[in-house]
Amino acid sequence: MFARSQRRPMGIGQDCPRAPACVRIELGPEYGRELDNAGFWIESDEISHTDADSPSPCHRIALALIRLAYAVAEKVKPQKIMTAKEELLEEMRDTSELCVCAQWLMGLEFVLWDALKTGDRVFPGSMGGEIDIERLRNLSARCGGWWIWDEDSGAEKFVTLAEWETIRKAIR
Repeated sequence: MFARSQRRPMGIGQDCPRAPACVRIELGPEYGRELDNAGFWIESDEISHTDADSPSPCHRIALALIRLAYAVAEKVKPQKIMTAKEELLEEMRDTSELCVCAQWLMGLEFVLWDALKTGDRVFPGSMGGEIDIERLRNLSARCGGWWIWDEDSGAEKFVTLAEWETIRKAIR
């Protein structure tokens, strides 16, 4: 792709001297938790966030293009239709990642449930972020359950609210 910006653009068919490239931007797919929902990465080894004030127009334009790519991606990313059960799992994981930088903190299911019962939005030992109590409560009610960590499978496991009460009483 070729684009040029100048005060007086050259007409079609005129010679167009070009200098060698001063910045390279790379772009590629990146897969997160769902392999059917590809995201992307975009980067340049020559560009950093400080290039917004660079004397080089190439660096300023490259940084602006990278920022623009991320802004556009947020608007066009495919929306996956999830069930309340899937949304609850994602909300629990996201809360853990946001608050303590761990996909599933040991005992997460208990910490979040306690927050629902006490109304305390502050995640213990949090590095920032709050627990969205209303969202968790709503999703749990809609799907009729809660997610727990299953040591046997080494993964999250969905349990009904009745099963969750039994688990909570046995452990606490």
